[in-house]
Amino acid sequence: MDRQIPQSERRRKRLRQVGIIVALSALVVITGTLVGGWLRPTVARSRMRTDTVKRADIEATISANGRVVPSEEQVLTSPIDSRVVHVLHQPGDELSAGDPILVLDEADTQLSLEKLADQIAIKRNARKQAKVELVGRRNDLRGKIEIKSVELRAAEQEVGRNQTLFEKGLITEVALESFKIKAERTRIEHRQFQESSSQAEEEIRVRFEGLDLEIAILEKELVREEKRLDRCRPRPSEDGVLTWVVPRVGTAIRRGDELARVANLRSFRVEATLSDVHAAKLSVGQVTRIRVGEELINGRVTQVRPTVQDGLVTCEVSLEQSGHANLRHNLRVDVHIVTEQKNSALIVQRGSFPIVDGKETVYLVREGEAIRTPVRFGITNFQHYEILEGLEVGDEIILSDMSEHVHMKEIMVR
Repeated sequence: MDRQIPQSERRRKRLRQVGIIVALSALVVITGTLVGGWLRPTVARSRMRTDTVKRADIEATISANGRVVPSEEQVLTSPIDSRVVHVLHQPGDELSAGDPILVLDEADTQLSLEKLADQIAIKRNARKQAKVELVGRRNDLRGKIEIKSVELRAAEQEVGRNQTLFEKGLITEVALESFKIKAERTRIEHRQFQESSSQAEEEIRVRFEGLDLEIAILEKELVREEKRLDRCRPRPSEDGVLTWVVPRVGTAIRRGDELARVANLRSFRVEATLSDVHAAKLSVGQVTRIRVGEELINGRVTQVRPTVQDGLVTCEVSLEQSGHANLRHNLRVDVHIVTEQKNSALIVQRGSFPIVDGKETVYLVREGEAIRTPVRFGITNFQHYEILEGLEVGDEIILSDMSEHVHMKEIMVR
């Protein structure tokens, strides 16, 4: 037979159960708190880069790849189709104006010179022959004119005498008329000889002019060939350093091919290339910042080339310090072209800022914690971001890469 449990004992048992439940709950809470503290990620301040938001002027820039080239460079080209016979200097050699750099095969040009000289001699001889021939013709016509002049005077005198005889009735009118006809015929012949003489003089002049023109053309061609022959030994017109030359003896050269380049290595400019996506943002006169090692050199865009090649557009940049000691021929540099400027903007140094849910964020350091904070950036350049929303002057943010903690809204900072 079951014995009824006293009321007091049931109460004690219930209190023990409630106590156990409360103790277990407290243990769970304490354990969760401790474990949560242990598992919460922590970053060491000494191992991260930070920056403080401040107000300053900022420039928006687009980046380009640059190559340092001489401001002045002579490009020497071949005046003829030829081949390289001798290379007299190598890249790096310092040259004075007029120093020959290499020698081309001159045989064909020399032959052309000789042919031209022969042609000029033939033309000059033809001119002499023409002069003898035309002068003889002119003298012959002058002799005939003098003879006809005498005949004409005689015929006119004869007409005068016969006119007197006719008036005295000693000859008939028919006889007088025959003398007049003879005189008129002599006058016509005399005029024809005079016209022939004038025509001969014009023919002489025109023929001489033609021969003189042919000789002058050949002489100009001769001068050109002589200059071409002289350029078979290319020489710089100014002092400089040889930066490139045809490397091998025997290389076949076409007329117009480059033979050598001589540069003034005391003054430089920069050729910059960037994606044609930015072509519309480029214009002559834009300020540029050229990074050479740890230094920045200011410059300006002086030319934007109109053609696009392989998706790249090229512009030329002049430098304020074109003779800077760190500049070297063909040195690769970073070029930053200023497209926009703002005064007294909120700015912070560039860093590795995560994007969460499509929004730009930074980790704001405050009271020992790094708090993920959404922001909105404005213009940017190679050094800074403009802050439009989300931060204030004096806020400290983390610049280092926080991608491994991006899932955490708050991170402890020690």
